[in-house]
Amino acid sequence: MNRLLIRKLLLTSALVSLPAVLVAQTGPQMIDLGTLAPGDPSQWSEAYSVTPDGRVIIGRSRTPDGDNRVYRWTAEEGMVDLGTLRSDGSGYSYTSWWGWWGHAERRGMTADGSVVVGEASTDDGTNRGFRWTEATGMVDLGSLRSDGLGYSYAHAVSEDGRLVAGTATAGSGDSRAALWHFNDPSMPASFVLTDLGSLRSDGTGWAGVYMLTADGTVAIGQSSTDDNRHRAFRWTEAAGMVDLGSLYSPTAGDSHVQAMSADGNVLAGDAQYASGSSRRAALWTFDSTSSASFEIVELGTLRSDGAGWAHVYGLTADGTVAVGHSDTDSGHYRAFRWTETTGMVDLGSLDGGDYSYAQAMSADGTVIAGYAHDATAYRAVLWRFAATSSSDFDLVSLGTLTTDGSGESEARMMTADARVVVGRSRTDDGNSRAFRWTEAEGMRDLGSLRSDGLGYSYAYHMTPDGSVIVGYADTDEERSRAFAWRGSMVDLENTAVQLQQTAAAIGAAAAQASFAAQTRLGTELDVHRDEVTTSSQGTAAAVDAAPARAPVALSIGAGLVRNGDVGTRGSVDLIAATALPGGYTLGGFVELGRATSTRGPVELDGPQVAGGISLRYRANADFSGLTWRVAAMAESGRADITRMALLPGTMAGTGNARITTAAASVEIGQGFATASGVVIPYARLSHARTTRAAYDEVAATGFPLSFDRHEDKATTLTLGVDSRMAVGPQGTLRLGAGVSHDLDRSTGTVHGTSAIPGFTSFDVAGPALENRTRLHLEASYSHRLAAGGAITGSAGIAQSPWSDKPSVGARVSYDIRF
Repeated sequence: MNRLLIRKLLLTSALVSLPAVLVAQTGPQMIDLGTLAPGDPSQWSEAYSVTPDGRVIIGRSRTPDGDNRVYRWTAEEGMVDLGTLRSDGSGYSYTSWWGWWGHAERRGMTADGSVVVGEASTDDGTNRGFRWTEATGMVDLGSLRSDGLGYSYAHAVSEDGRLVAGTATAGSGDSRAALWHFNDPSMPASFVLTDLGSLRSDGTGWAGVYMLTADGTVAIGQSSTDDNRHRAFRWTEAAGMVDLGSLYSPTAGDSHVQAMSADGNVLAGDAQYASGSSRRAALWTFDSTSSASFEIVELGTLRSDGAGWAHVYGLTADGTVAVGHSDTDSGHYRAFRWTETTGMVDLGSLDGGDYSYAQAMSADGTVIAGYAHDATAYRAVLWRFAATSSSDFDLVSLGTLTTDGSGESEARMMTADARVVVGRSRTDDGNSRAFRWTEAEGMRDLGSLRSDGLGYSYAYHMTPDGSVIVGYADTDEERSRAFAWRGSMVDLENTAVQLQQTAAAIGAAAAQASFAAQTRLGTELDVHRDEVTTSSQGTAAAVDAAPARAPVALSIGAGLVRNGDVGTRGSVDLIAATALPGGYTLGGFVELGRATSTRGPVELDGPQVAGGISLRYRANADFSGLTWRVAAMAESGRADITRMALLPGTMAGTGNARITTAAASVEIGQGFATASGVVIPYARLSHARTTRAAYDEVAATGFPLSFDRHEDKATTLTLGVDSRMAVGPQGTLRLGAGVSHDLDRSTGTVHGTSAIPGFTSFDVAGPALENRTRLHLEASYSHRLAAGGAITGSAGIAQSPWSDKPSVGARVSYDIRF
């Protein structure tokens, strides 16, 4: 399948947002996001970060040329290669997806995913920062050199995408902290590059920004110093670059910031506490965003003698709760939680264990996720505190994915409300796989992209509500592929193919109903004393050469029509006709049927009720001379629709929709008497319209589809001939043939939405028209009985608009006249 077509399926967005569309499902499966080298199973991809609404995913993938590139995956475009800064498009690119404290932050893109930053190959053989938007493409951020060449790196971006922070080489060759301002909406690719300087008094040396507040007002980084150390700094436009010092001197030693509050006024990390010593957990508190004045506080260690090291890795948005790790008396590190009220609280370990590690924290700081060691291995755990100001907590083991509870596991991410925990665990097949834990479901294996669900998987990031998880997983080709998960994981490219097949099959069902309705417009019964017939293909009935009018005729019959590509329809019917003065016959029919259709991955099955009325004029009772007919019919039914999982990594779903059809036709012919009967050439113009109501899949599936109301219309001209002849004293044989041509037929574009990432809104062309011009052949034999009755059998074969295989039909009826 054309890759562009697959993308357009993923595409047409409305993801009504990914979290809104993806719902929980039974059975772990994954969505394979594919690679930038579609069709090449040897290539790999990884998903690093997802926006809060789940609509944009960024990561890296190998291209057909073997380069590693940043991609941006969206519902509108699928996996899009963001390219490089080289003029020939070759080389690699990279985005600053990585974060700290064991989980990925959206450092490389804005919250809405509209701006992506990173670095890429250039023509001068260096790597330079870029800023990408859909409007501008990849913009080279240049450097602080006068010629704009050299190196630069984009590490963070503000939420509005106007500020990019990182490092850039200066004319001296040093890397310097840099800030790029994109402030002119009329010139989206233009920017102002500002050198933020360094902490050295002579302005030389290196410096870089690696953290930025959401509004871009506070930047955090590190710089070389006069005492040849690496120290953290905080930059604001008002205060400039402020040296954060260390725990023993404002102008000496090392320091490093690992986390900051939402407003940038509270910073946490570690700092050297004496000359030549290791670093200790530290907290910096500023008076305000614009201030250069701050207080640094040592948080201590978990050793009884107060010695050793400690580091802070996490901080609540308000800066009141810090989480990190510390040296202990046993010589093993353990997690701690710090508040001003409780001080540093040792989070301990599991029974028999020595160490623990904190990796995530709830928004209020009362729940911490990570892992703790027991007597045999480390296990994913939660620490639950009674309140922010409390030092009392419960330590809860989340278990592992092995059936016997052995093996290792760790919790790496947690939602702000602590309802969802994501991590990895050892499994029975000896691999490490991603898990999702909730109180209700426990630890759930997210599986892999292998057809057997085994192998490995790794989660990098998730949406704030924990509904969408991204990462990479093992494939049958033993390669890593990017995935997106919520409730299930499926193969994205196979799902793209199947969605197209599904939509086409749903469109074909409506198209086939229109075709069948045009056929049944020919259902007719003549009022004669000696002979009555009807046709499985719907052409007019036959009569012997010496008719005698009767007022009423009835036919009770059963029929079957089958097409190997389309399906089977069985029915019972009642046809009636009554003679009117002046050569007119008023007729009608009622039919109860059941249609079963299988096309591609879709099965339809359901009852149908149809009815029609017609008015026929014949100049002569023996069928010779002028004849014309007008007819109309309607049909309604409710179909059970099953979407089967035919391709690897896809899933089934069911729904129910009403399908209604209305059709009308006009016909004119001329009968010519022959030695054995009569021949009637005719022309018929018919129009049919089928409507399938909108419906949602209702099966227990994680990725249901919703189909909008769909309509199929067809206008068809038929040129045909009927011949009728007597066979013995009691029989009449009728032979018919014709050719039909679609003057106008809608292909029935199918619209809808789905719960599959990348398919939230789809617009898929209906089935390909196989036969715009079609032939049909039919024959019927009527054997007259005593008392005005007759047994009629008919059979026909006709080409279908939507299949190379013909439709074959048969009908048997008992006919009587009154």
